[in-house]
Amino acid sequence: MDKETLNIGRIFIAPENQRKGYGEFMMREIEALYPAVKEFTLDTPIWNIRTNTFYTKIGYAEVRRDNDFIYYSKQR
Repeated sequence: MDKETLNIGRIFIAPENQRKGYGEFMMREIEALYPAVKEFTLDTPIWNIRTNTFYTKIGYAEVRRDNDFIYYSKQR
């Protein structure tokens, strides 16, 4: 693993707990756990408008897309 880059895998919040701030809390905690990481990467399905909006809102920028996914990066 490149110690300066961390790829975040799939994170799911149960539907009854969505839109309560848990996703943003989890992402902040993940980022805080790895203070040496300079870039966080992740991807999410193109069709999932909600998650694409969420990642942009918390500072992730689209770096590329293919037929199925949008790939994001957040630098610090």
